Amino acid sequence: MSNISAKKKWRIGLFAAVFIILVALGVEVTRRIYRRPRLIIPSCVMLADFQSPNDQITSEVTKGFESLSQLVDDKLVKPMLDDPRTIMYCYSAVEITDHQFAKHKSLNKIVNDCAKIMGIKRPRVFVQASDEMNAFTVNMADPIVILSSALVQSCTDDELRFVIGHEFGHIKCSHVRMLTLLKAAHAALPENLLTYSFLLPCLKLYREAEFSADNAGLLCCQKLEVAEQILLRSVLGLEARHIGTIDVDAFLAQADDQEFSKTANVVQWFRSARPYLPHQRLS
Repeated sequence: MSNISAKKKWRIGLFAAVFIILVALGVEVTRRIYRRPRLIIPSCVMLADFQSPNDQITSEVTKGFESLSQLVDDKLVKPMLDDPRTIMYCYSAVEITDHQFAKHKSLNKIVNDCAKIMGIKRPRVFVQASDEMNAFTVNMADPIVILSSALVQSCTDDELRFVIGHEFGHIKCSHVRMLTLLKAAHAALPENLLTYSFLLPCLKLYREAEFSADNAGLLCCQKLEVAEQILLRSVLGLEARHIGTIDVDAFLAQADDQEFSKTANVVQWFRSARPYLPHQRLS
């Protein structure tokens, strides 16, 4: 009898321990779910909510480009330029839909959420095979967004919200047409000091457009530290799985560790204009 009683007590004790562990796990999971900051979907996002002050000038220039481009109607631009490019990506990349990327179900939801936050019609978003962390928007009349496979693989969901929100910000601000024309002008002109002097005002507009898009990305991911990390990693081409978290403040202070001459600063200022247009990673 004593042996049976001891076995019953041992079983009861084991069941009680398992029950307590399961309850504790349930409480912890519930606590984490409800403590997790939920994504806020604003009822209406206006340009003034995220557009950089100097980008107001960019908006006026964009309107000028649009007025000038009326000579080539969107009904001609779309079938002649946009649609062939879209067809190319349909054959060379995979579109993000609710049927694709079974192991990354949140990807389609992120695209939907970013479109809702920006208050725009959801554009087509494709993932293209590439070893570089890159994202960009193409097409002037009917913009589509391209993400590199390396970017999707190396980013967290929050980082992808920033990247996709950044691109949707360009669409919201009608930057795509202007940036396309600027890149074409930069590619067509010879590389010399006169060209750079001519392009500097355009580069200023380009950078202001990027600032606005970064603000749009922040609106979509809603976490400043996430925005800082993905911006820094994408510009440097570094993956989080290889280098972990970067100390942003220490990175910004690198140039302050040594005093450089005014000549060096001027030379670097001119050099900074050269690569900005063709090598911008999030554009």
